[in-house]
Order: sequence, then C-alpha cells, then structure tokens
Amino acid sequence: MASNIVDDTRYEKILSFLCIDISQPDVLETWLGDISPFATCQKLVESECDPRIIGVGIRFVGRLVESSFGSGKNSIFHQLQLEAPVFFAYLEEHLLAPHQSTLLHHASVEALQHMCTDPNVAIWLNRHPQGLDIIRHGLRSTSWYIVRATCQLVTRYINHLYAAGCPPSLSSQTEPVVDHPTGNFLLEALADMMQQTLYSQPTVVEARSLLPKRTALELLDVLVRAGTQPDGEGCARFLQENHLLVAERTIKWLETNKSRLDTMKMLEIMRTVAHSTSNHLSLCLILNNSPRSENDEVTTDIGKRYWAQLVEPLLQSREGGAYQMAIDLAQILLAWSERQASDISDAISEYVQHTLDQFNSAFLKWTAVRNAHSMSCSSPQDPSDDANLSGFMAAAMSPAQQRTLYAGVLSLLGRFITASSAVSQFATIVNKILQVARVGELYSHRKVMLGVIDIVNIVLDWEERHPTHYLSDVFDEITEVLIATLEDPRTDGLALQRGLETLSRCFTRPVPTWNLSTVKKWLQVIRMRSCDSRWEVRDSCVQFIQTVIASDPDLNKQELVTEYHGLIEEMFGKLEDPDPYLRAHALETLRKLMVVVSRDHPVIDTFRKTFTIDRWCSLWDDTEAFVRRALVDLGIVLLELFTADPLGRNFLESCTFTVLRHRVDDADSEVRVRVCELLYLMWLVTYCAPQDTPFRADSLGSDKPASTLPRVLDELHTSSGSLRLWCPYCHQIDQLLVLAAQDPSRLVRKRAHDALLAIKSVLASWYSELGEASLPLITDNLSIHEQLPACKRVHANEGDCSSAKISLENLSQTISCELPDDKSEHSIPCPHAPLRSTHAHFYQRLSAMDFNRLLATTSFEHLYHEAIETDADFSAASGRSVEMAMDMLEQEPKNQGNNILDCY
Repeated sequence: MASNIVDDTRYEKILSFLCIDISQPDVLETWLGDISPFATCQKLVESECDPRIIGVGIRFVGRLVESSFGSGKNSIFHQLQLEAPVFFAYLEEHLLAPHQSTLLHHASVEALQHMCTDPNVAIWLNRHPQGLDIIRHGLRSTSWYIVRATCQLVTRYINHLYAAGCPPSLSSQTEPVVDHPTGNFLLEALADMMQQTLYSQPTVVEARSLLPKRTALELLDVLVRAGTQPDGEGCARFLQENHLLVAERTIKWLETNKSRLDTMKMLEIMRTVAHSTSNHLSLCLILNNSPRSENDEVTTDIGKRYWAQLVEPLLQSREGGAYQMAIDLAQILLAWSERQASDISDAISEYVQHTLDQFNSAFLKWTAVRNAHSMSCSSPQDPSDDANLSGFMAAAMSPAQQRTLYAGVLSLLGRFITASSAVSQFATIVNKILQVARVGELYSHRKVMLGVIDIVNIVLDWEERHPTHYLSDVFDEITEVLIATLEDPRTDGLALQRGLETLSRCFTRPVPTWNLSTVKKWLQVIRMRSCDSRWEVRDSCVQFIQTVIASDPDLNKQELVTEYHGLIEEMFGKLEDPDPYLRAHALETLRKLMVVVSRDHPVIDTFRKTFTIDRWCSLWDDTEAFVRRALVDLGIVLLELFTADPLGRNFLESCTFTVLRHRVDDADSEVRVRVCELLYLMWLVTYCAPQDTPFRADSLGSDKPASTLPRVLDELHTSSGSLRLWCPYCHQIDQLLVLAAQDPSRLVRKRAHDALLAIKSVLASWYSELGEASLPLITDNLSIHEQLPACKRVHANEGDCSSAKISLENLSQTISCELPDDKSEHSIPCPHAPLRSTHAHFYQRLSAMDFNRLLATTSFEHLYHEAIETDADFSAASGRSVEMAMDMLEQEPKNQGNNILDCY
C-alpha cells in the first residue's frame, strides 16, 4: 500500500495477494504488530486511485477483520472505527448509495460480509439507523454478485443475533411489525419482505418496495443451506419462527407460480431441507413442528403429515404441472426416509402403493372407456378415485396430458423401488404398470417409453441386489413390453436403442420362464431391426447378437442353429454397411465371439463358410483407420485361437506381402502398432507345423522358450522330405519387422523392438538346446531366401541390414514361389536343413542388432537429450545450444550418431 507504487496494475495485484495471504498467522502478526493498517487504508480511500484499487483495498480491510477474529485475537473492529473514521464513512457511503459505483458497492458489501464473522459487526449493523437500508440496497441490486454477497451477510448477521439473544434493533421504524417472536425490527422487516414477496400478492406500490422474486428465493436458499450447518441454528430458527416454509404456503406457491425456474429452485430448497442431517433443521421446519425427536413415532408422524400436507393436495390438483410437483415432493420424502427408522419407510410404502393402485385403477378405467369410444361419457367413478388422481377420469383431459401423468408415475415407481428395501405386492404393482404400458397410444410418446424401459432396468438392478422370486413373476410381462416396443414402428430411436440394451440384459438372466418360442421371437425382432435406417439402432442390434451367441440361455443349441445362422449372416452384412462405426463394431463383435465361443459352437461353421479369402481381401482396404484397427485385432485372435482351423488359414491366405507392406506403411500409427504384433504371431505360427496345437500366449509379454513349441526340434531333425512347414520368410516377415523398427513413431518402434527381441529369445533357446555346432555356415554371397531352394525370391543387392537401411524398392518386389498348383502361395516344401539355415541367418542378424539403442529411441527422455546434446568440438553460443543441436540433427549424415538406424 506504499504511495510510491505508480503502476496501477501492479498495485492491484499486490493488494489481491494481500487479501489471500492475510489469513496466514505470520502475515497477520506482521500487519497487526509492525504496520499501522488502518491509517494506510484511510490514506488509500483519500487518494485519487483507480476505483479497482480502492475496491481491493476495501476487501483487504474486511479480510483483515475476519482473520483477526478467526485467529482468536481480540476484535479490531472498534479500533478500525476509531483510527480510520474517514475509511468507515467511505464504506457506509457506498453501502447506502450504491448508484454511485457498482464496483465499490460490491467491494463494500463483500468487505462487510467478511467483517460479519465478528459478532461486534452484527451488533453494529443491528443498531445502525440505516441497517435495513444497507441490506435492502444489497438485495435489490441489479448485480447478482452483490445479491449473493448480501445473502451471505444476512446469514452471518442472523446467526450472531440469535446467538446473542436477539437484542432489539435501534433502527428507526414508522410501522413496526407486531406480534413478532424476536421483537427485533430489522429481522421483522426482513422476514416481512420475504413473506410479502413469496407468498402474497402485493399492490403495484407495495411491489416496488419489496424484493425481486428471484432474489427472495436465493435468500431463502442461502438461509436453508446455512441452517443445515452445525453453527446455523440461528438461520433455522429464523425460518421456522417466521413461517417461511410452511406446507400450506409452499403448496399454494407451487400451484400458482408460473416460472419453471422458480419452481425448480423451490423444490431444490425443499430437497436441501430433506437431506439435512442437522437436528435443528429438517422436514419439521416445513411442517411448522417442533425439532425432530429421536422417537420413531414422532418421526413416522412427520412423514405422514408431510405426505398429507404436501403430496396429496398436489395429487388432487388439476393444474398442469401439479402432479409432477407431487412426484418430486414424494421423491424428496423417500430420500429423507432412507435415514429414518423402518416405521416411516413402511408408512411411505403404504401411501405410495395406495397411490399407484388408485392410479392404475383410474387409468385402466380410462382405457376401457377409450376402447369403447365413449370418452365424453365416462363410466361412474368410484369414490376412492376422487381421492387421488381423479383428473384422469376427466373427459376434458387430453391424451398428451394423460401420457405425461403416466410418465410421472413411472418416475415415482422407479424411485420407490430404488429406495425401498422390501416392497409388499411388488410384482403386482409392476405388472399393472407394464400392462398399462402396452396400450397402443403410449408407444408414440417418447418419454413414456423411456420411462417403461427405465422401470425394467430398475427391476433388474433391484433383483441383483435382492435376489427373490419377483423377477420370475414379472418376467413374462417385461418380455411382452420389450417386444411390443421393438416391433412398434412409431417407437423413438433412443427408446429402440435402450430397449435393445435392456433386452440384452434380460437375455442373460437365469429365470425359470425361459422357453424356446420366446427366444425365437426375440431373435426375429432383432433381425427385423438390424435393417433399420438409424445407425444407432443397427449398432445396438450388433451388440445384442454378440450377447445372444456368447451367453445364450440354457436351451438346446441345435434348435437355435437356424436362428444363429441368420444372425451371423446379418452381422456379416454389417461389414459392408456405409457407416464406418458400424463396420468397426461388427468386427469387434466378431473378435469377441471368437474369444468366447468353443470350437463345437454352431456358429463356427457359419464363420467358416462366410469368412472366405475374398471377403478378407476386401476388408483390408477399408478407408477408415479404426475399421482397419478392428480388422487387425480380429486377425490376431484368429491366429492365437484358430491356427490350424480353416478360419486361420483363410486369414493367412489373405495376408500377402503386398497387404502386409501396405499395413506396415499405414497412415494410422495405431494400425502399424497392431501390425507389428500380427507379424510376430505370423512368424510364430508359420515356422512350426500347422498341425501343432494353436499357439496362445501373451504375444509380446515374455520370452518364448523352445518348450512352448514342443514339436519343432523333432520336425527339424526328421529326414522325411515330404514334411511341409509353412515358411515365415515368404511373407518377408523378417524384413517387415526390421522396417517397422525404423518407423517415425516411437510407439511402433517399441512394438517392433519387442517383437524382434521375442523372436531372438525363441531362436536363442532353440539353438542353446541344439548346441553351437548346429549353427550352419552362412554363405555371404547368397541371400537369406536364396538358401531355400523352393523359395525363389529375387532380392538384388540386399546387403547387410546391420549398417544400412533396407531398400524400400527391394522390399516391394513381387514374391513368387514355385509351388504345385494345389498349394497356397506360402505353404512350400522346405527341407529341414535349409529351413534351419534360414532361421540361423535371421538369428545372426538379430544378434548383430543393438536392441538397447533401439529401445532408447522409443522414450521421450532419449529424444530430449538427443536434441540438446552437441559435439565436443563444437562450441555454441550460450543460450542457443538447443537450436544449434536441432540444426545439426537435420544436417547430420546417416550412421554418424544420433540416428536410430545405427541399431541395425
């Protein structure tokens, strides 16, 4: 606060930091001991500083008074009044004349709010001749920031006054409010303003002196929230003694209020009261009752009177939104009852069940009248129907209003099932609700259908938490409702999607009502909906197909084979869907099915017939990267689980060198990462005999010793020239993996490093068992593939890959193998000695690679140090070493350091 600071921005920042730091004990001690803060503050307001700086200075004084009292020291408020009269007059001026500056008015109210932590400030405000005007100006401000600060000020002020016994106010008054419990004019006037604003219909003249309704609701909300705190007994007593939340007034206000936002605010206030755990603020406040007792009978009585005074009057109302308000209030009561004794829960259960029974009775009668085409002359009503929801029988009520009321009952029922631990006649109520839902006119209403589906999901959730026989009692009705929902052409797209998801949950439930006809009916509906024009519906059908095949009920599978084949054909049809997300999801579903189904599952034959080589080849060139990712993932699963199966062989047939090379050069790095793992698995499953058991292991997680391939050594030592091994080198897997290790993406290089290192471990353990003498002599002037007589691939100038990058032109040359006509391109006769020689050549190449340096190129740390390091004989200017090093990297010749190709 020194006067020599001429920079306004710097001055404002310093004061802002002081407002935060003043709460620290050492800073507070310095200001109160070594500095004269009040004189400095007074100089600040006397100067001609920017109003923003003065505003921050005023806030600082408020924080200073608050921190001083909160730290246990004596109050400095009276000292501030004595030593800084000019500052105090300036504060009062802007509290009472807000039109001068909104910025300074906000700062003054906020400072007074923080000062009001000290009870002496509350007493000063209570005795101030214009204390009510200070509060009124703040509450009627056009700035919402000032309104909220004033509301916080009022809560602190009220708590202090009640703690002090509500001393009489010295404020002048012309027409005091009589018969008020506190006898305090300021509190009386404040309560009177809130009552007149919220619950009365004042004249135009009176309305000008009252609060805006939004402000009154905000003040009520702040008072309620303060009353829920342990130190908020004063606010709770103020609300209770002034009847600001009495049931009769609240119901009248909810019925007559036309603003949806105001209604939501009032319901939120009541919800805050219901969730309160404070002993001095609970639902008894709304009911104008004494504080809550620990006696269960008293608690139960509160719940009954709450229902009778709040919920039932709204249920009987014919206002448009009254019934939804009743549902909201009933849910508030249910939430409050969760913390109470069981008696209150039983009482609420009785009321809710009675209401639902009355509603269903009225609705079913209305349905009968509608079916008889005599809506205008309804049948005689039961007296009990008039007690609850008699409006449903009214001929004047439109179908839209009736559907809205029914949706509200669905919401209440769902909340009731969730909150209750035991429900008598549960299945009967749910059955009634679901029977009503099957009325045709309801299915065109989106909100009703979503409510019905929510009820079914809640029933399934409830059954998981409390296993009983209830689900069996309502399962048939649930099935009929879901099938009717999916078959109805008017059903909304979101309702269809949610219905399919719920149907998947029902399909996995072990209930005794399963029968074959029900399952077939479901599957027929799915086949119909799989041709829907909406992609989200088709996508949900794919998910359901996965659930059906992977976790079908305990039925005879052979009886469902025809349906299964139809589902698989539908799913394969999705591979050509115009929506790329659906194509990817279909591939993901196929992958999951391959993992969970057994080899004798009926759908495997369908897979073998449908997944031909031509279909695989058409999928490799998909335009979307995430579809290609899903395709590679599916191929990895097939190689792990179906190596010797036609499924795996067809996949290998489609993996020509051209296809693999394009995927190694794919534009999407995630595809290239997956292809590295695919190449590794292809090497493993093709260098051993195809009749071996399928290889299944964590592909890149650990070393693969020779024991994982038990027949390899025996086959390599056999003298049978007719033994046919699949050659991994006709695909150039070795070349492609080395090429992937030079990928620009560090993630691809990391996966290629792991793959090459794992292959090296397999070959090392193999040769360690054979002995060093088994390593064949490698002819340097022959290519690695030319040492296989039957694999005649032309590679000109292949060279040594340990010192130079592989020629991309050589890698892209066409591969040709001299094979019999009935054999595949890559299934070639390989005598045992040449194949072993080829493996040995590849092993020597891997042994010559620097895997540590290759691994270092896959980390961020290595790349960072590579960029900032410079040569020892190069002296760069200080501060430019990073830029100079980056230039050197761009101009540096190959194989001269700092290059990932030095690994080879």
